[in-house]
Amino acid sequence: MRDSLGSTTLNTAPDSNNAGEPQFPVRIGRCIYCLATDRLTDEHIIPHSLGGMWQLLDASCEQCRIITSKIERHIAHEHFIAVRTVAGFPTYHPKKRPSTLVQPIQVRKDEDHLLKLSPGDHPAPLVFLQFEAPTFLSGLETPSIPGVVTAKVIARGAKLSKLVEKTGASGYSVPLPDRATYARFIAKVAFSYAVGAVGLESFAEVFVREAILGKANDIAKWVGCVDSEQWTTGTGEHECVGVLANGILQVGVRLLTKWHGPEYRVVVGRLHPSVSPVP
Repeated sequence: MRDSLGSTTLNTAPDSNNAGEPQFPVRIGRCIYCLATDRLTDEHIIPHSLGGMWQLLDASCEQCRIITSKIERHIAHEHFIAVRTVAGFPTYHPKKRPSTLVQPIQVRKDEDHLLKLSPGDHPAPLVFLQFEAPTFLSGLETPSIPGVVTAKVIARGAKLSKLVEKTGASGYSVPLPDRATYARFIAKVAFSYAVGAVGLESFAEVFVREAILGKANDIAKWVGCVDSEQWTTGTGEHECVGVLANGILQVGVRLLTKWHGPEYRVVVGRLHPSVSPVP
């Protein structure tokens, strides 16, 4: 028996809340990671750097904020930097937005050249990692980092063709995220969404908390991809869908949906038996 928590499409539009969905912002009043109650800051569900506007207010202490901000910086400043710049995603530091972007290309075998291109000319390649299923669901032994089934490369094809024609390149390189950090980022998105949907007090046990903070090496147990069943609809800027089954709350996360990335499945935690599904 599966109880749906309903789906929420996280758009950048300020009026994107719909009836029957979690209404953001949600005030928490304690750190969702360590439960501290002093020096609290707000927590974006999807980072501001990726267009996220929905927040948990007073939901992260200073120490935990430093840890999660480091995860987000790796994703935003290294992995998504070209896409963010080309697509004009928000930034707190617009004057520091890159005026040129580097694109490694191969002109000869085993020889890379670094091209500096304007955002308008850059192909903005992006890699989506398709992980193996969370081992909590598959029953397999848990590795220290998630296994990758495949990597899907998205790029502006016309810009790539022009680049090849101009340089005679035989290939190009794309940025790959650190797998464990990327999985921790996905877990952070899912956990903060779940807290906003059902409330922090609804959790009897949070499975992903220690892995998000880097205190446990079991992120592959809780984060992965499940191709056999998709919960997200592929609409909006980003999407999160929560499903409660046998007391276990899972969240489907799809980032940058118009880029057709994979749906990630996060086994967030166990809820108290008294918790009812959100209508």
